[in-house]
Amino acid sequence: MKSIQEMSMDVYAMLDRQWESRGPRMEFARLTSCRRAKHPSYKSPTILRKGKHGLLEVQYFQTVVVTIEPNGIFTLNSGGWQTVTTLDKFNRYSPANVYQKNHVWYVEWVGKTYIFQDRMKFYMNGEVCLFNGETATPYVKPTRRRRIA
Repeated sequence: MKSIQEMSMDVYAMLDRQWESRGPRMEFARLTSCRRAKHPSYKSPTILRKGKHGLLEVQYFQTVVVTIEPNGIFTLNSGGWQTVTTLDKFNRYSPANVYQKNHVWYVEWVGKTYIFQDRMKFYMNGEVCLFNGETATPYVKPTRRRRIA
């Protein structure tokens, strides 16, 4: 079984290969295609950009949803658009597992579950930080009280 560092580096390598396969003099690489892509004027809404210091950014429309650093640290951001498609982008382009239950988003990382918040940063040692620098606390499912008859 792969370690977390290896999984994250695999995702980074996959995105880096797609970046390298882009056309000459292109500042971004298209990541998805869809039925309307046959029309020459149609542009795919999901693109990959390479930022400073090897930072890879997956952009969906105007929002950078996944940012992966070369050392495997990654950030998830929905930009306030908690849609099924954004959820799909998280699961496709990051090593974390993001899912929805009862209209609440959860992120599974290193065997722990967290309630999703925008701009969460995931480290290889299993630590998760929120956008303001605080350490995220794992979600603990509340236990149901049993009624005694």
